[in-house]
Amino acid sequence: MVVETATEQLEESQAQFEQTELEIDQVRAQLADYQQALDAQQTRALQYQQAIAALEKAKTLCGLADLSVKKCGRLPSRICCPCRKSY
Repeated sequence: MVVETATEQLEESQAQFEQTELEIDQVRAQLADYQQALDAQQTRALQYQQAIAALEKAKTLCGLADLSVKKCGRLPSRICCPCRKSY
């Protein structure tokens, strides 16, 4: 009887251990997904800051204080910024 009870407890503990391992693996995968999303967000933030710096530099170089992304749209830089030479 004691052996049966101990065997049952061992089986229950093993099942619980396996379930816990699965949950840990799921949490690790979710954490990896969050890390990947955070990395992408940080990359976008850096690119945004670089774009803002480039716009400020273009404003200075071209002498156009009102230069903006909306004004340039998708025009080539030689059209948007008249201080650049056309090639």
